[in-house]
Amino acid sequence: MASPIIKIKRGTGKPPNYNLNGNIQTGLTAGEMGVNLNTTGGGYVLYIGGTGGNAITFGAELDSNSNLGTSDVKIPTQKAVRDYISTYVPSSSSTEVVSYYNNAVQAIAANTEALVSFQTQEFASPSAGISGLAFNSNTFQYSGSGTIYLLVSYQITWQQFTSSQSYNSRNIVRSSWIQKTYSGSVAADNVYGFSTILLPPLLSTAAGSISGTQTATALISLTSGQSFSIRAKNHGTINSAILNNATVNNTGGNPVVNFNRACRVQVIKV
Repeated sequence: MASPIIKIKRGTGKPPNYNLNGNIQTGLTAGEMGVNLNTTGGGYVLYIGGTGGNAITFGAELDSNSNLGTSDVKIPTQKAVRDYISTYVPSSSSTEVVSYYNNAVQAIAANTEALVSFQTQEFASPSAGISGLAFNSNTFQYSGSGTIYLLVSYQITWQQFTSSQSYNSRNIVRSSWIQKTYSGSVAADNVYGFSTILLPPLLSTAAGSISGTQTATALISLTSGQSFSIRAKNHGTINSAILNNATVNNTGGNPVVNFNRACRVQVIKV
């Protein structure tokens, strides 16, 4: 018996969709095979004609280069992938994270902006925290090399009112944000995670009166010498404060703790 002959069409790119114009055929018929011999297009590729008239890739060049590359058709070998991971992926992939909270009430005067205070470290992983990032005077300061990317999340809880307020008033407005600072920086150009809240306007002795909590998250980058802090503003005409515990009043008008550590910031290196 004679051996079957497999005919493979040769070309320098992916075959176009099948078309028959008179006696001139372009593309591959169903089950017909073709090959791309132009290595400048990313590598050798085998195709087979589909029933819809389009060429389907079913074979590609194996690539053992452990640096990998940019080809959309070459297939890396197991060893190439393993060597790439061993070279470029850090041996330790543990997340670096730090968290701080405020354990005291911080007063903020009427129509005043303030640096939010965090006295206590809640946790850090690893124990040394984020490499190159120090927390001093309520400011996170970066002294490492290169650029660091951080996911910053914070929550701020404001005290209740001693007298009822109108919603048609700035007295119930509070804002907070992440302020990035560096040499020559303009404060208004480096605000991230800006958040504004309208506080519940009931006086603190009313049943159901509750403190107001605002939260926000932002992704920021720091280079050596840059820093960031959490800032807050009391827009009202009366003094206010940031609380260490959130409260809600019971039916007798007495505040009870809703949750602790109500003023907190957490930073994750990404």
